[in-house]
Amino acid sequence: MARAHSTSDAREALADLGYDVLATAVPRREVYAQSFGVPIKQAGCDVWRQVARDLIERCAPLCGVRS
Repeated sequence: MARAHSTSDAREALADLGYDVLATAVPRREVYAQSFGVPIKQAGCDVWRQVARDLIERCAPLCGVRS
């Protein structure tokens, strides 16, 4: 789960080491584990859309892409 202590601890440790950590945390969900080779069900897509938005937002100043 995205709110688990281990997730926040890991994110904090990576940020402290200088890694650029995305704002969006991807939760551990069974839908991802079961989706290998097939599309992710709608219930699991929203977080990945937010990850894509985070990445586009970070890359836009570098490559001229508009979000």
